[in-house]
Amino acid sequence: MSGKGSFPPSPEAASGSQEPPSTLLLRPAQFVVLSFAVAILGGTVLLMLPVSTTSGHFTPPLTALFTATSAVCVTGLVVVDTGTYWSPWGRFILLGLIQLGGLGYMTIATGLLLFFGRSLRLRQRLVVREALGHFSLRDAVTLVKRIVLFTLVLESVGTLALYLAFLRYPEIDALTALYYGLFHSVSAFCNAGFDVLGAQFGHFSSLTRFCTDPLLVGLIAILILLGGIGFVVLDDLVTYRRWRQLSFHSRLTLTVTGFLLVIGTLVLGVVESHNPPTLGRLSGGTKWFNAFFHALTPRTAGFSTLKVGDLEAASLFVTIVLMAIGASPGGTGGGFKTTTLAVVLAAIWATIRGYEDATVFHRTISKGVVYRALTVMVLAWIMITLTACLLSLTEVHILQAAPQWHSPFLDLFFEATSAFGTVGLSTGLTPMLSPAGRILLILTMFIGRIGPITLATALVQREYRPLIHYPEERVFIG
Repeated sequence: MSGKGSFPPSPEAASGSQEPPSTLLLRPAQFVVLSFAVAILGGTVLLMLPVSTTSGHFTPPLTALFTATSAVCVTGLVVVDTGTYWSPWGRFILLGLIQLGGLGYMTIATGLLLFFGRSLRLRQRLVVREALGHFSLRDAVTLVKRIVLFTLVLESVGTLALYLAFLRYPEIDALTALYYGLFHSVSAFCNAGFDVLGAQFGHFSSLTRFCTDPLLVGLIAILILLGGIGFVVLDDLVTYRRWRQLSFHSRLTLTVTGFLLVIGTLVLGVVESHNPPTLGRLSGGTKWFNAFFHALTPRTAGFSTLKVGDLEAASLFVTIVLMAIGASPGGTGGGFKTTTLAVVLAAIWATIRGYEDATVFHRTISKGVVYRALTVMVLAWIMITLTACLLSLTEVHILQAAPQWHSPFLDLFFEATSAFGTVGLSTGLTPMLSPAGRILLILTMFIGRIGPITLATALVQREYRPLIHYPEERVFIG
């Protein structure tokens, strides 16, 4: 039976594939959201167990939920020090959650299916495409195979390199160096920002002990960059290796990434060069190397070689912008993504010049992509601003302690942006947050990781194209 109100048959029905009813109940976006939620809840239960803590006591549910969310969403914000509060078992759970969150449940599950010689049905391919933000169904499976391979190789090489780098320090024995190498290799490649150095170098210390070690910090920076530029770009670089042969997406991603790194390094280097607690105490190349690292780490990595709370207010604002932009599509980072920024800037430039279409590298960006980019960016800033405003209501005790902070609201805004961008940098507020503030950041981290559009797509009842095109009208702008 057909009629004007009928919908075309689904791709699954058209292909004749038969799937279990449970998989047909969920659209790809819903499955992505549900998989992250289930991973977070599972991690929360495991972290609550006494065996997961050094004290041998049960962890409060909200603390476990916050930590599990931060790990699965590869954020790095913590309310307790990772290296001292959690036992070896608890840290092993965190490492698994970070790996699961960085690659995504569907990528790992697909990799296991392919390893055991199983083929993917159409619905599974759709979910993979949604999870990776990829265009082609045909290439999704090939990309998953390469993602798993890239991850295993890069994290293994990173573990070995970091092991040798940590081993140079006399206070770190061989077994501890190997453990540090493995944990921080996975955490850096997944752009998680978790560290386990607190027991040896002070609570919430991150990489501050190693700010004058370009080898160790440089290895972390390379892993952050490789994990953040996106697996599609990595695949292109390995396959072609020449700029002209790279896809349009890869060239755009690498250009924006390089531009942000250069601008961020220059701004932070100039602003912080005379600030004694940060770059002012360093000299020459070490100063600019740390400026570069702090321009890179807001790209959702969360590691820091300088105390973020000591940065100038101008540096905090620049870091907020970098955190909101985040990494690139298809990678392990968050934010509204580098390519989104590029498309929006191209549309702005086209409007200023009076052009009808936005163009980059002599290619036209479709209006649908421009609309989506604008939507993602606007929703991101709305979410960040709303979270910061709500934090200003729930964290009155922080606002009243104004002498301790540069600007209390700026620090709250920084915290909200770090959560949405799944970065993990903090001026020191996270452990001081009230239960309501922690719940706010949990929701913000979750939405930031899966993306506001994916969440909206998962919540709407049905996706369809409108059958009616209304007459156009002119609206005065500006």
